[in-house]
Amino acid sequence: LSTNYRSTPEVVAAGDRVLAAHNIGSPHRAERPGGQPVLTVASADEADEARRIVMLAAELRAPGARWSSVAVLGRTHEILRQIGEAFTKAGIPTRTVTRRGTAGRAADDLLRQARSAGDGSELHAWAIDLAWPNVDARSGDAPPADEADNDWVDDGGQEHADPLEPVRRAIETVKAFEDAGGGNGRAFAAWMELNNIESAPEGDAVELVTMHAAKGREWPVVIVAGVDSVGFPAPSARASARAEEARLLYVALTRAVDRLAVSWATRRNGKNAVRSPLLPDLEAEAAPDIEVVLPSTTRSTPPPTGTDPVGDAVRRLTTWRTGAARAAGIPANFLLDDATLRRIAETAPTSETELAAIEGVGPLLAKRFAPRILPLLSAPGDSDRVAQ
Repeated sequence: LSTNYRSTPEVVAAGDRVLAAHNIGSPHRAERPGGQPVLTVASADEADEARRIVMLAAELRAPGARWSSVAVLGRTHEILRQIGEAFTKAGIPTRTVTRRGTAGRAADDLLRQARSAGDGSELHAWAIDLAWPNVDARSGDAPPADEADNDWVDDGGQEHADPLEPVRRAIETVKAFEDAGGGNGRAFAAWMELNNIESAPEGDAVELVTMHAAKGREWPVVIVAGVDSVGFPAPSARASARAEEARLLYVALTRAVDRLAVSWATRRNGKNAVRSPLLPDLEAEAAPDIEVVLPSTTRSTPPPTGTDPVGDAVRRLTTWRTGAARAAGIPANFLLDDATLRRIAETAPTSETELAAIEGVGPLLAKRFAPRILPLLSAPGDSDRVAQ
């Protein structure tokens, strides 16, 4: 038997079960004495999973330990991005690590540019503008969810650095600042300093690490996220590649030294999901119930088209916003929130100037989006505005 001197017997056994289920290798012997059980977390969807992982990280971190003692490992950049947003909202610093290194430095260079923003709307427009050149380069089209999740992994399973990671981190930081009350560029700079945002990549921070980049590393606490049927194994993985995917999961699990948690969602990217077929039954226990307030999923039935002109315009604007935000890789409500869309529909501006005067838009966003928004304020085939 090969001997593992790093991890607890519980962690070693979890990794061995993955390999044994796919007839790979032989068992390992753990040299250390017994530790804590492996925890499993089944969440309602990816947003619920992200919130639970934040709480679990805070719970599993040893008293007095640094945040860098905790790592969250994910199969794709998109999973880590969503989890990173949740950590940012909770005020916990993170750094994203890929095979090409840490993405934080480039993001900090971008964030420094935001200090010159004269007010909150200018800061918001600056953040959106970061992403939009990348959308223009792709003609504004968002890739299918499965492709988006694996943009930076080639057919051979080799992972490349995500060039948009610094942009996403900068946008997430601005969004967190707005959630905290917002303000101009000077206030943003003060908030970053108070919350240790700039020093996080170099200092103490939870590490968000792709599974490929985790090889050869270890952490006292590891949470392996997204281990469900939608994304793991990768949708593009053929049957012959399942063994390699299982080895990748084994590597992820055995990065844990003391505590290991495995997380999945029962719905991801709008698709029903179950625990990944790569993950056999583990000698584990469910994580303690974590009280999480989930957003309401109840949807009212919209009235027939044409009977509610303002509502029709809101729905067209919402459809545009969803696609545009997804293509840019930013949250839809960060682009334009629901209240702003409603004000646009009710006001029915006919020019860029009128659009800029609406609360929540401003001149910078109006200049960029007027050619896309104004045509949506007329019913298809009708030149009349939805409101006069």
